[in-house]
Amino acid sequence: MEELEAADRDNAKIVNLFHYAKDPQRTHGVPCKFVLYEGEPFVETKKRIQLRIGANDKDFARFKFSLVTATIFKQPTVVEDRTSLYRGDQDEG
Repeated sequence: MEELEAADRDNAKIVNLFHYAKDPQRTHGVPCKFVLYEGEPFVETKKRIQLRIGANDKDFARFKFSLVTATIFKQPTVVEDRTSLYRGDQDEG
């Protein structure tokens, strides 16, 4: 919760984090809110995700990450470690 409160800063955005199997409509587990920080490399974001969900290194190494846009359904976009998920100049609101 502390991290969500920190999202009040101008350089942070709260997003929904959820697990799915092959198709984003096949969700499982417990979804949660997660904070993205502007310009943060995804490799750092992944470390925070691992801490948040409490996954061990062996299990977490098998995870794949995608960006699923809720406004218009399309195929998930694979996220690479060097990617930054949130840049303030791309924010739509």
